[in-house]
Amino acid sequence: MTINIPVNILRIANMAKQSSKISRVREFLLWFATKHPQKCYFCKEPLEPERFREGDSADGILLHHIDHDRSNNDVKNLVFAHRGCHRSYHHQVKVEEES
Repeated sequence: MTINIPVNILRIANMAKQSSKISRVREFLLWFATKHPQKCYFCKEPLEPERFREGDSADGILLHHIDHDRSNNDVKNLVFAHRGCHRSYHHQVKVEEES
């Protein structure tokens, strides 16, 4: 499931991120998820918007780059995920790469 974010809103989020205003990015994500309910890309459970404020907790929410390229911020490449699901996914990818 990809996120349909209007281009002008994504530009605002990218400007906030580029200027190292992480709290502004989190506030944007919180606002967006409140207006447009999302599910975790990995476990498909509904995401609770207030979880964007939870920093490093496993229940926190973040954006995952589908192609693993952090510089590719195309809307079609970004999905919401629980931090714990995201961590588990990348751990599994790392294990598979080492095999």
